[in-house]
Formats: sequence, structure tokens, C-alpha cells
Amino acid sequence: MDLPNQTVLATVAVILFVTFYVYPQWRKSLSHIPTVGEMTWFGLPTQKSLLACRSVMLEGYHRHPNGFFKMPLFPFRWAVIANGRRLTEELSNAPDEKFSFTFPTGKLVQTDYTVGPEILTDRFHVPIVRTNLSRNIAAIIEELRDEMLQAFSVSPLNDQTKRDKEGFVSVPALATVQQLIARITNRVFVGKPICQDEEFCRLNTIYVFDVVKAANKINMFPDFLHPIIGPLFSPKKRYLDAMLRIVGPTMRKRRSILETNGPDALPNDYLSWNMAEAPEGYEKTDEGLAMRLLNINLGAINTSSVTFTHALLYLAAHPEYVGPMRAEIENVLDHEGWSKEGMQKMVRVDSFLRESARLNAISLTSINRYTLEDYTFADGTFIPKGTVVASSMYSTHLDEKIYPEPHTFNPWRFVNEAGKSRTGQAYTGTSAEFLSFGAGKHVCPGRFFAANELKAMLAHIVMSYDVKLDANANGVRPPNEYIGTSVIPNTAAHVLFRRHVP
Repeated sequence: MDLPNQTVLATVAVILFVTFYVYPQWRKSLSHIPTVGEMTWFGLPTQKSLLACRSVMLEGYHRHPNGFFKMPLFPFRWAVIANGRRLTEELSNAPDEKFSFTFPTGKLVQTDYTVGPEILTDRFHVPIVRTNLSRNIAAIIEELRDEMLQAFSVSPLNDQTKRDKEGFVSVPALATVQQLIARITNRVFVGKPICQDEEFCRLNTIYVFDVVKAANKINMFPDFLHPIIGPLFSPKKRYLDAMLRIVGPTMRKRRSILETNGPDALPNDYLSWNMAEAPEGYEKTDEGLAMRLLNINLGAINTSSVTFTHALLYLAAHPEYVGPMRAEIENVLDHEGWSKEGMQKMVRVDSFLRESARLNAISLTSINRYTLEDYTFADGTFIPKGTVVASSMYSTHLDEKIYPEPHTFNPWRFVNEAGKSRTGQAYTGTSAEFLSFGAGKHVCPGRFFAANELKAMLAHIVMSYDVKLDANANGVRPPNEYIGTSVIPNTAAHVLFRRHVP
């Protein structure tokens, strides 16, 4: 038999084996879970399913409001979606020895090759963020306020040479917010002058895009090829080298101070906390510290930028909401100033951000987990080992039984008649019915820092600027963009800023 015929027969044999044995066996383990959405014949999501995640999730939620369904989800093939308060609470509090919190992120982002496995295998940064950031909120707000004023003053939105005849300056919404968030956030992460370094901020802003592009390419290949092709697409070395050039001298200077005078002599920022508390070994090296800083920024800048841009677009589309917020902020500042107590009393600002996050979370899913062993939920549903399980945040946030008129943006939805936040419904509050920060044991540890940062920025804009959408929007908030389960504010949207004159 000649070689071409052998190749054809071998190919046919592989196809038959996959079609009639591997694929049926793979499907069999989840055959008892109702299906919503479509797969191709060889076990990949159809293009229609990938582009229609929202409608698939809503259909599954309405058909199985307190149960499970499975849907195609790249790159996991199937994801099992848990609906309803009871199942969501059980999933969010499930034991770590049975459900992996890190695997879905590791697979989606291909952390071994794109950002380094350490960010998931040793999460020592979590208690640092949870305790140090929270403990220092009062001092942090002062730092944020100072950097915010400087960042806004040099932002393109204040470029007076670009003013139109009404005094407005048009800027791309998402890109402008990313620049501001990168600088303001890093005042707390690395301090001055690094937070004001344009190249440092640029690197930390674009890093997420190169990571996602590399991960998507790697995920197009079967797992057994990842060790071969992963390093070819990895952006890690390029970004690490750039970070070391900028941050390396500061780390070496601080290390000398730490060794001589102890941690109390270091500046009060995340880099110092990390240097003092990182475990011995790689994480103490310049490379380990730089990668941890880069990866913390990846999460903080991306999520906060997307979240704030969503809110900014609502503000620009609804000038009628500015007056009530401005009155509240003026009253708070008169009594509390820009302080921790003042941030807590900006109830309308808080509700505005929570309502924006309800309608525009960064993802359609939340509480993403991976079963490390077979698991049976309290309702008797069996989930086999090796299954991705998540909660449908999108559908939950649009449930009219939980949120009346759920598709309507109601900025004061979470303010009671007395002008206070409704019990348990402050922006940072989490539950099985508000999942923007997750829920349960792995709820976002940095949410208090993020909330204070975003509230300070929104309050500053309301007090300092008049904002509106550009003429192309016709007064209507530009529609979101959806890629798989990601929810992205319209990347073409522009917002116009003008200094507010009382």
C-alpha cells in the first residue's frame, strides 16, 4: 500500500474513533444535564453559540430557573450553569478540595505561558490585598485624590486646544479611562514617580490585550501541544524585561532599606507590602516581584477601567442624574471632605455604580469553578470530575423577580426612602443575587479599594465637568460589545468633557 493511501486510512480511522468512541464517551458524562446551545459534530461550539452567549444564558435560565443546564463555552467545550439562589450559594461556598477556583482562569488565560503559573499556584497576594489595602483605606483615599487631580489635569480630556465652540473636548471613553485608572491605581501600587511614568502606565494598560491574544491562539490547539506552542506566543519575557527596566532600580533601593531598617521604613504601597511578605525564593527576586506587580495590574486596571467606562457612558447619556448626585456630593464634602467617611456617605454615587455594574458586569458568568472530583449538589444533581461549573450573572441580574424592570437603568435603585443604601445593597455588598464581585469564600478581595477609587473618580467628574455623548450617539448610550462571555463597553464610544462652572 502506498503512503498516500496509508495516510487516508489513518485519518479515517482517527475520525471514526473520535466520532464513535471518544466523543460519545465524553458527552455521556454530562448527558443528564439539559443542553442549551449548539456544538459542531466534532465537539466545538458553533459560531452561533459563541456569538449568542447572552440569549443562550437567558434561555437556560428561563427553562431551568432553579436548576442546571449546560452550554457550549470556548475553550472548555461545555460549561454547566447553576441557576437560582440555592445552587449559587452552594457553588460559591463549595470546598476547595472539590472545586478549583483557579483552573478556569488558568485555562482561559493560559497562565502557564502568558503570565506565569505563580499567580495562581501561590496566591500570597490575596491576604496582602485583603488586609493591607482595607486597613489603609483612609490614607489611600488621600493618595488617590491627590493623584486623581494630577492625572485629570494632564489627561486629553483637559486639552483646551481641542475644544469645540461650546468648550467641550471629545475623547475616546475606554482608552481615556484606562490611562487615568493606570496612573491613579499605581499611586497605591508603586507610588510616585513610577505611577506617573508614561511607559509604565502604557505597558500595564496594553498587557491585558497581548495576554488575551496569546491565550486565544494557544487555546486553538489541543492541550498536548500547549508546551510546544505556548512559549512561541507568550508575551511574558517582553513585558518582564520592560518592567524590570522601569521598576528594577526602585526594587533594589527598597530591598536595601528593608534589609537595613525593616518594613516600617518602606513607603506604604503594594510593592513594599509585597517585598516584605512574599515567600522566600522566586517571589523575592526582582523578576518575581515585577511579574506579580504586572499581573496585579492586569486584573485591577482592566476590571476597573471597563467597570468605570460603563458608568461614564450612563452619566453622559443621562444628564438628568447629575443634579441629585452633585447635590449629595456637595453636602458630603462640606461635612466630611474627601475622606473614608465621606465616601461612605456618597450613597447616590454608590448606587449609580452598583446599578451600572448590575447591567454591565465584566462577564456574563460568575463563580467559575472546576470540579476536582465527582460532586453531587444538595438537589441530587451529579457533576463529574473535570467539569466547569459557573453561575449566570447576566441572567440573575436581569431577573424581574429580583430587580423590577430589570432592563431599565435606575441609578437610585439601591437607595431607600431615607436616602441611605438599602440593607446589604451597597456597591461592595455581595450575595447570590448580585455577583459583580463574585460571592462566597472567593469574593473579590480588592473590592473595597476598587469601589473607593471609582466613587472618588465619579464624584470628581460630577463636580468638575459637564459630560455628554458625541453627536454620533444621538443621545443614546452606545451598545456594549460582547466577545464570548466578556462584556466590553463600546470601544468606539466618545465622551465630551467641559469644565463645570457652578
